[in-house]
Amino acid sequence: MKLLKWLDTSFEEILLLIMLILITGAMTLQIVMRYVFLSPLAWAEEFCRYCYIVSVFLSLAFTLKKGNMLRVNVVVDLFPTLLRNILGLFADILLLGGFVLFFQESITRTLFVRTTGQLSPAMQIPIWMMYCVMILGFGLAIIRSVQVIIKDVRNLRVKAVTTKEAAILEAAEEAAAVLVEKDNDKEGVK
Repeated sequence: MKLLKWLDTSFEEILLLIMLILITGAMTLQIVMRYVFLSPLAWAEEFCRYCYIVSVFLSLAFTLKKGNMLRVNVVVDLFPTLLRNILGLFADILLLGGFVLFFQESITRTLFVRTTGQLSPAMQIPIWMMYCVMILGFGLAIIRSVQVIIKDVRNLRVKAVTTKEAAILEAAEEAAAVLVEKDNDKEGVK
């Protein structure tokens, strides 16, 4: 049970962190090899490009989990709470449907690319392996979408913070932080 809880809370973050570390390490190594030893690595740029691609597909599920998907809620915020939440639920169901279609298509594309036997130019790995990242990304997005929909259904009557209220709260927090910083600067001067 602890493993499932950990996977639910940290899986995407850990993988994204690993991708960032791998990209940083490979690019640093490439810079050192190119400018210090005058012998650039043939595989480093391709490796980093593939790590970026993995990051993009993993970040899809991550943004769903964190509730950071881009939405324009200015008009929807004018509706009563129940209607606003129903519209949000409907949008999340449509999003889930899109992810299911993308998931199915990514499987089809991956199987097709596998039949070609194509290899990456520098690292010589099968290209279909990189296409598997789409399957992973959309599969995780489906799981996170289902979690979001369950949360939406449970909170159907709960009043959510509107865009305007969120902006006001954020501005107040920033103003308070600036005041604290100014007070700390005054204390340091005395």
